[in-house]
Amino acid sequence: MPLDPFEGRIQFLEQLKYLSASQSSSLKLAQFALKNRALHEDLYSCIIEKLSSTSLNEKVNIFYFLGTLVDQSERAQFRPYGEMVRRDLDRIVSDVAPVDGGAVNIPPAKNVSLALTRSNSSGFERLIGQAVNIINLVFFCYAPAQRAGNKVMRRC
Repeated sequence: MPLDPFEGRIQFLEQLKYLSASQSSSLKLAQFALKNRALHEDLYSCIIEKLSSTSLNEKVNIFYFLGTLVDQSERAQFRPYGEMVRRDLDRIVSDVAPVDGGAVNIPPAKNVSLALTRSNSSGFERLIGQAVNIINLVFFCYAPAQRAGNKVMRRC
């Protein structure tokens, strides 16, 4: 029996609360999202809302989860999650590595993107290619620049 949107959001948010850096945690949550694919827009909005209102460490976990979700969706031939991530990619990256103190998340986000680039899903490769380009730009902006022996941050 399919869940109604309200109950689906409640259950998904409850599971999202316990998301960790483990692959099994991400897979379990991705399986829930795919099992309830009729609620994909509601569940995706939960992810985006949580991403913008959580700690930097949890943001990296959500970023890892988004990679798992899109990968599992591609395998299940369910494209809407990948399309929504593609649409919101700039926002997702800026939430994971915000200008005001998210530089610590740039290397993990870059590692996730590079690992996902090796995926065999052709549509997903283009999506992650975009993420890598955005993260490289952000990484470049935060990388220390040498000027007269002093380290200063680049302004982009």
